[in-house]
Amino acid sequence: LVDEDTAYEIFCKELARYRSEIISSGSQLHFSLVSDPCLSETIELNWKCIDYAISQGVPVQVLTKRADWLNHPAVQNALCHKDFIKVGFSLTGCDTLEPGASPNAERISAMHVLHIEGICTWASIEPIIDPQRSLDMIAQTINICDHYKIGILSGKKNYTPQQIRDFIDEVNAISPHSVYWKKSIIEYAQK
Repeated sequence: LVDEDTAYEIFCKELARYRSEIISSGSQLHFSLVSDPCLSETIELNWKCIDYAISQGVPVQVLTKRADWLNHPAVQNALCHKDFIKVGFSLTGCDTLEPGASPNAERISAMHVLHIEGICTWASIEPIIDPQRSLDMIAQTINICDHYKIGILSGKKNYTPQQIRDFIDEVNAISPHSVYWKKSIIEYAQK
């Protein structure tokens, strides 16, 4: 376990090592749910790293289940660089199954604020716990979300391949935006 200053130094050294590769490949540095970058315990360090990456010309993508961070001073500079940051929210539509996360409605409100500010927004609609709830999340964000990533629940599912095929058809019918279908959903729908 290292202190925040050491962690930041390590991050900067690693970014310098891979910066050219990230930029030349058209990739983005992904700050994800492995450790939500917007948790109060780590927001200062994560957004210091995000801000540094952006200052080095490295595009960043953030994924969170939190909605209470938008006005935090640590994030303000990074959010000014709209061409270098994309912010995503995990949306399952099942608040009771996500203890400690902001309610889905609050995440959607935060997405709306970012969209109005001109920041590219995206939604991780995964795992699909209930196809109708996931469809509701898409319907509620259709005018404020630029991209969707959609995947199914691993293990036992309470839905059939036909329900997932119907879900895919409904999403394709309502979504004018780009959708990335995870391999898991494509394979399940083909059963």
